[in-house]
Amino acid sequence: MLKDALRHSLRLFADSDETPAWLDCIAIEDGDDAVRVVFPHAYFGAYFAPYRERFEQALRHALARAPLRICYDVRLPGRRLPHRPAAAASAEAMPAGDATQDFESFLYNDKNAFAVAGARLMLHTDTAPPLLVLYGESGTGKSHLLHALHRELRAATARIAAFSLARQGHVRFPWEDAPGTFWQGYDALLLDDLHDILDNGQRCRALTACMDVAARTGKRLALALTGSLRRLEAAPPALRTRLEAGLLLELLPPDADVRLRYVQRQCREWRLPLSAPAMMRIVGDCAHIRRIQGTLYRLSTLSRLREQPPTDQDVETLLRGAAPRRQDYRDIMEAVARQCGLHADDLASDKRHPRLVLARQIAMYVCRRNLGLSYPELGRAFGGRDHSTVIHAVKKIEKMLVNDKNVHNLVASVAAKVEK
Repeated sequence: MLKDALRHSLRLFADSDETPAWLDCIAIEDGDDAVRVVFPHAYFGAYFAPYRERFEQALRHALARAPLRICYDVRLPGRRLPHRPAAAASAEAMPAGDATQDFESFLYNDKNAFAVAGARLMLHTDTAPPLLVLYGESGTGKSHLLHALHRELRAATARIAAFSLARQGHVRFPWEDAPGTFWQGYDALLLDDLHDILDNGQRCRALTACMDVAARTGKRLALALTGSLRRLEAAPPALRTRLEAGLLLELLPPDADVRLRYVQRQCREWRLPLSAPAMMRIVGDCAHIRRIQGTLYRLSTLSRLREQPPTDQDVETLLRGAAPRRQDYRDIMEAVARQCGLHADDLASDKRHPRLVLARQIAMYVCRRNLGLSYPELGRAFGGRDHSTVIHAVKKIEKMLVNDKNVHNLVASVAAKVEK
């Protein structure tokens, strides 16, 4: 029985041998392509949220299957849950993101003050716009604000659904079959990566229908779009006009003062002693927060490897010789593959033998740490894997680094080779 195996796995990841009370409240359906978890009512999600990470970790352990897509549903009054074939499984929820992705941790100045204030309106039911659209270049913080909204609304016990639309062509979203039934269980819908479906007529029509039901029932939507509003020209007129009727908020690239505050904060948190000139050099060279994050990851790795703080010359050398960020993950895959006696292409394949799986997880960890790539970006880089697979890999290697000397040495060796 799946629940018996799950009980055993939950004990392995818990501090006590007691079975959690919530386990008997949920139904679990194991399909070929996804595991469907059904909540007893729409408010159960807020109660379950603190246990979700532990539950998913135990479920993967019990099934010993990866990548594993986990879908969540709710049993609504008077509704029989339809049987869904694997090919029509619901999409996964939007990644939870870093625990610090809230409004307080979002750094900005007057240039983006209007966008942040507009996003905060969604938190107040009396002033919330029915539709919010965040747009701007990649790396300006759109996903951060969506995660902040998700956390705040969920903490206020609102019923929230949040999804990323990136590269989800193989699954069906829960509002696509019956938007009226979908909105019975939720008060707000948050969608990231809207641009990924603008050229898909069927998906656009489904989203249009979802927005129409939301407008009639007083529900709220918040969406994020990478690029300028001109990208909406690719969408069907029905969807484009509805989006243009919402509150459109542009996020602009962070100014130097915002980037400097980010560098200072991260250096304090990571205990990375950089001089003021070194910080200013990073700020001047890196126009976006993600590139700054990747640079600081590399400096932190270098500091641990040498067991001494990085110098101003280290910063200069790293910035002067750095390759474009989006190409660096290939270098890391090559370095890990050479160290493990594998081919780099194997790391992005579906092969599952233990030595290859560990090498793939190490490569994901080093890419995340050194480059600051998002979990969905890493999933696409490693053969189109789900973001949850990458999250699991990164957390697993973080734990192994503490107790496994061989893994620690391998990670340090790869990092050193990539830095050369």
